[in-house]
Amino acid sequence: MYFKATVINSLKIEELSNTKFKLIAESSLPTKQWSDLRLIPYSYNRFPQDGFYEFDLIAEFNLKEEEKMDTQSLIAEYILEDFSPKLRGARVFSSNNFLSVKLENIITNDSASVNKGHMADCGYA
Repeated sequence: MYFKATVINSLKIEELSNTKFKLIAESSLPTKQWSDLRLIPYSYNRFPQDGFYEFDLIAEFNLKEEEKMDTQSLIAEYILEDFSPKLRGARVFSSNNFLSVKLENIITNDSASVNKGHMADCGYA
């Protein structure tokens, strides 16, 4: 069964081409029972007023796995393509917080900009 991940630790966006970006979210989950972290986009009838696409961060919770107290870090990726030129960024929600990243902070292969694109805004949902 899938549930919202409990927390999102980091969020970044990488440029793959002029028309394609990769959104990358990382979550530390409290037990080994969590797997298959995913970014699920919201559906819109109209483009969002603030220019941010929104996503839920979900993961599969497996009751059959033996409970372990270790935390584990999982990564989810989502490819953004064929998006509006009005797109300003992305916002991802977990059950306890959210993070936003702006397109102006894109990570490129240039080593001087490696830290750009991380956690532009954060908050608690």
